[in-house]
Amino acid sequence: MQPESPTNEIQQPESTGPEGALHIETPVTNVEVHPVTPLPENKNFLSKLLIGGLVLFLISVMLVAGGLGYWAYTLNTDLTKANEQLAALQGKYDSLESENSKLSADLTQSNADLENTRKELSTARKDLDAKTKKSKDAAARFAVLSKTLIPLTKAEEGVASEEEFITFFSDWVQSIENVHDPVLDSKFDDLIKAIMAGKSDDGSFMDYLIKTIEDDLK
Repeated sequence: MQPESPTNEIQQPESTGPEGALHIETPVTNVEVHPVTPLPENKNFLSKLLIGGLVLFLISVMLVAGGLGYWAYTLNTDLTKANEQLAALQGKYDSLESENSKLSADLTQSNADLENTRKELSTARKDLDAKTKKSKDAAARFAVLSKTLIPLTKAEEGVASEEEFITFFSDWVQSIENVHDPVLDSKFDDLIKAIMAGKSDDGSFMDYLIKTIEDDLK
């Protein structure tokens, strides 16, 4: 039994063509053929890609526009509330400002009234002090007048003793000094000099004393 020749073995032709030429068959080898997937056409692929990108872009724009719209609505709502709160606060501020202005005016008027009261009180105190001083001066001058009239009453009782005269004269001089009136002191000195010289009193001491008492009592 002879072995079979391989499939790729070259076989010799058995016949020739009509023209007598020699016909040689090309040897055929066993080649494994794989199926080729057909590539999509470039135009269709690019169109689909552009359409998909456009759709995504439009969706993104719609989402962004929706987000912006919601943000704008929220911002407008917050702004409206803020404006209402601001208006309420402005009203309270205006009310407080009005009250503050009124209080400030009242305080200014109160301060003015208080200052006037202080001035009036100061004037009243000065007047009171002056009247008090005049009252004290009048009382002191009355004491001088009283002691000046003692000799007249004593004259009816007779001549006083030397001791009584010294006591009387000392009290009389002290009462004049208590008045603190230089004019009265001067007129008293003139009176004593006239008495010591044996002259009659011209009445200037008594006239001045009575006049000043009347002035103090006005």
